[in-house]
Amino acid sequence: MEPAPRGGIPSTVALHRTQLLLRWAAVTLGLVAAWRCRHAVNPDGISYLDLGDAMLRGGLGEGLNSYWSPAYPLLLALVRALSGFSAAFELPLVHLVNFGLYLGALVSFELLLGELVVRGERAAPANPGESRCPVDEGEGRASPVHLGLVVLGYPLFMLCSLQLVGLEWVTPDLGVAALALLAMTMVLRLERGTVGLVHGVALGLVLSLGYLTKSAMLPIGVLFVLCGFAIGRERSARRAMVAATLTAAVLAGAFVLALSAKCGRFTPGDSGRLNYAWHVSRVTLYSHARPDQGRHGTLVHPLRLLLRNPPVYEFAEPIGGTYPPWSDPGYWFEGVRPRFDWPKQKRALERSLESLSRMVAQRRWSLAPLGVVLAAVLVTVRPSWSRVGPVVRAHGGLLLVGGAPVLMYALVHLEPRYIGGFLLLLLLGLLGISLGLSRSPRVLGAVCAAAGLAIAVSVTWGVLADPGDWADGRSHYRVALALQQLGVEPGSPVGSIGGTYKAYWARLGRFRVVADIPTKHARRFWSAPEADRRKALDAFREAGVRAVVTEPPAPPGPPWQPLEGTTHWVALLSRSPDGS
Repeated sequence: MEPAPRGGIPSTVALHRTQLLLRWAAVTLGLVAAWRCRHAVNPDGISYLDLGDAMLRGGLGEGLNSYWSPAYPLLLALVRALSGFSAAFELPLVHLVNFGLYLGALVSFELLLGELVVRGERAAPANPGESRCPVDEGEGRASPVHLGLVVLGYPLFMLCSLQLVGLEWVTPDLGVAALALLAMTMVLRLERGTVGLVHGVALGLVLSLGYLTKSAMLPIGVLFVLCGFAIGRERSARRAMVAATLTAAVLAGAFVLALSAKCGRFTPGDSGRLNYAWHVSRVTLYSHARPDQGRHGTLVHPLRLLLRNPPVYEFAEPIGGTYPPWSDPGYWFEGVRPRFDWPKQKRALERSLESLSRMVAQRRWSLAPLGVVLAAVLVTVRPSWSRVGPVVRAHGGLLLVGGAPVLMYALVHLEPRYIGGFLLLLLLGLLGISLGLSRSPRVLGAVCAAAGLAIAVSVTWGVLADPGDWADGRSHYRVALALQQLGVEPGSPVGSIGGTYKAYWARLGRFRVVADIPTKHARRFWSAPEADRRKALDAFREAGVRAVVTEPPAPPGPPWQPLEGTTHWVALLSRSPDGS
């Protein structure tokens, strides 16, 4: 950064060069993170990949699902179809797509950052002798608002996108973050009064795409609309918001009607209902639930119990996919009616607070510099009441849209990747207000610069030193290859004892898991008498299973055989006990 003789504030040229450096640092660090986790896989990702395959085979209607939103699996399917890569390169390609979403989030962040700089300057004019609009001042000094937002904003973006959301998850959360940042930028621009109907239609498209990416964006989209009407006071802005609302309503409504027609009941999506049932009402998590859920209803399509001890479940029909119980949870949990219960709701909030505490503890070195910024804010902020209104109005939308989703998730189930993009909005809003109300913006800007450097170093170290304890798809590929070498052909029905949700090997081998023993009952199988274990394998055989795969606690005897180069074992089953 070039020297700044007057008050330590750099020139706009120096700050733009710093911004360019931070931009490339974010791109490089994102690329490193994507490369390190290129073989990472998670259960949700298997379902998204299956859903994309269904869309390619049978069209968009075939991929409609009441739990999984369609935009992300469609993107994955199109990229994989155009690439023509084999299954061995499926995961690296998927993480390349996630890196593309990360770059999209970076572009959206930069658009929002530029808007915040302009709004911050208008809401809190610079002190005498300082440039009022730094982006147009050439060699002039940058404002403290510009300095603070840039040098702390980029590290906050890297913190939220790389350490909270993360590139290792095969989920649409990075896409949600990109769309939320872009929608916020478009909403803030309504205040300029120069927007038209095209801007409104574009905003409606972004909001509807957000809903098609993740169903939680439907209520969050309503917040964007409310903010838009509150911010856009000019007649042209209100017309734009009407166009945005109608566009989003038509597109989202068309999806809701199509989804409801396929499900045979009205539904905007079952994700919220099911997560509330699992995490608040404490209905048996995911799929292996008893049919009678008491006051929470009765399952219409429970998994079929073939054997009680140890429990063997079958689910060959009518849902397809690698693991049908997780391909369409809305089908298997139809009939569940979660009810509000204050003691259970209180415990859910406590678990969310514990999750937030763990998030802070795990990233304490990245978050600690924010404590220094907070201390500087408390010392330097002595606003006059005439400045409070404009500054808060300039950034209040970020506080609402950034904070409300955090509370929404906290009421049900909170994970860092859900809220990373919204926490970024919240932090940028708080930062903008602090800079705008500070009586010593130069001091606060310098503190932000130091904190930003510390956060950037910590995030970089976190990405490079991350042990990578995510599931490694390479071991699953060896399992799939070994099964094919034993004669288990693609499309064959297979079974699993424990770990079925993570059975990426079945996806790679194009097998279908049609029966399983849940993970929580796997030890019961291995500790059961030999006669009971034979009965369980007979139940798998009756379900049409060709092979049963497991990771046993100790090497088992016949009919189990090891899969070379893996920790998995397989029992090949004939059609009947006598081998016919």
